Amino acid sequence: LFLSWGMHPSATRIFNELVETFPPGRSRNDVLTLIERLQYRRSLHESVIRTFNLLSPEEVTDQARYLAGMSHYALGDYDRAIAVIEKIPAGSPYFSFAGLASAQSYFQANRADVSVDRLEIRLDQYAKTKDSDEMELDQKIRLVLGHIHSEMGHPEKALPVFSSIPSDSIFFPETLFALAWVHLQEKRYPEAILAFRSLIQTNPQLHYAQEALTSIGDAFYRMGAIHSAY
Repeated sequence: LFLSWGMHPSATRIFNELVETFPPGRSRNDVLTLIERLQYRRSLHESVIRTFNLLSPEEVTDQARYLAGMSHYALGDYDRAIAVIEKIPAGSPYFSFAGLASAQSYFQANRADVSVDRLEIRLDQYAKTKDSDEMELDQKIRLVLGHIHSEMGHPEKALPVFSSIPSDSIFFPETLFALAWVHLQEKRYPEAILAFRSLIQTNPQLHYAQEALTSIGDAFYRMGAIHSAY
């Protein structure tokens, strides 16, 4: 109730009192992981990290590591995020998500080359997968990789990556928007307008569609200005 009312200090106090009733071991760590999960859902990232640090090292779960690593990421401590997340072993249900989070952390830590390498390795691993969850993760990785290439000023690399995401993907609306922006930045205004229009027509309810309306006007203005110059 305290959490639902936004009274986080009171909720944390009760959690701490609860944890102290358990001796060190598996049961105590299970309670701490539950607390960590509740805190993470409410974006209490500093509390998540404090709770994680109370865990017995030999009983730390992969879920607890992932939540703590993502909390470090949210707080801008990317090196620490990498250190925690990369302890999640291969074979863990969290390993694939950890790989994506690690790559994003490297990028934010100004190590884009490492980030790109990690993402491309993941794409190679999922190249022939038929598993629906892995295919979805593959598409998310492509979206992130495309954004990184775009932000690094490599549109020639970003465009084919974005274009490889299928139209039935849950990430396709965001991909269309990103694709349109790359075209806009590269002064390919007709292509940008087509992509923005496609987004508006297929997903008018998304906030991307509202931004696309403004961007279309900007594209037409820039295209008109160029024509006027000639």
